[in-house]
Amino acid sequence: MSDHPDRGRAVDRTVGDLLRDVRVRAAALGVLGLLALVFVVQNSDSTTVDVFFWQATLPLVWVLAAMVGVGVLLDRLLVWRSRRRRDRDGDRRG
Repeated sequence: MSDHPDRGRAVDRTVGDLLRDVRVRAAALGVLGLLALVFVVQNSDSTTVDVFFWQATLPLVWVLAAMVGVGVLLDRLLVWRSRRRRDRDGDRRG
């Protein structure tokens, strides 16, 4: 016997439920878009960036976006490396 009451039978979702989900997602996306717009407007001032012997003047929002991008790339690299190491170590034990 299953512990979950819906296990083994179809969960009925009406069109109204689906439309409500779409509306909630659209509202959340709208709020995030508005917050992004406010962020861009508030961080549009230029700043000087020095990297080793290179210097550039860029809008702050681009510098922040680039740093977020670098962070995402580093995260993905570390996750990939961790999974690769885990898979390799699993093969040795198997």
